[in-house]
Parts: sequence; structure tokens; C-alpha cells
Amino acid sequence: MVSSDLLSKIPVLALPVSSCNMVGALALRFNLDFDDAYQTAVAQSFDLTIVTMDNDFIRLEGHRFVTFL
Repeated sequence: MVSSDLLSKIPVLALPVSSCNMVGALALRFNLDFDDAYQTAVAQSFDLTIVTMDNDFIRLEGHRFVTFL
């Protein structure tokens, strides 16, 4: 369980409605399932990097928005 003092320091981001089409495009382009495509779209929209060990993101290796541990 995460303590309540830590939760106040973690922002929750949602994909802007104007960027929702990006999810489908990323899913098709990189053969991603919905949740991976959504996370990628959020990372691109907010100029973030996904730091992962999830092999599903291997198709995105070399793109600036994914870093593998």
C-alpha cells in the first residue's frame, strides 16, 4: 500500500481528448495493445519517457520516449 503522503506527490495524467486518435494509430503502427498504446500516447503528449522492462515495448526501442532497464 502506498502511503497517503506519497500519493499527494504523484501526478495522474490523462490523455487529452484531442490526442485520443493517437492511441489507435500507435497500436496499428507498432502492433501494441490498448494499454501500451495509451501509455505511449500519454508519453508523447506530455514529452515523457516510459522506463520499462516490458518486452511489449521492444517494438519502440530506439524512439526517444522509451527507455529499457
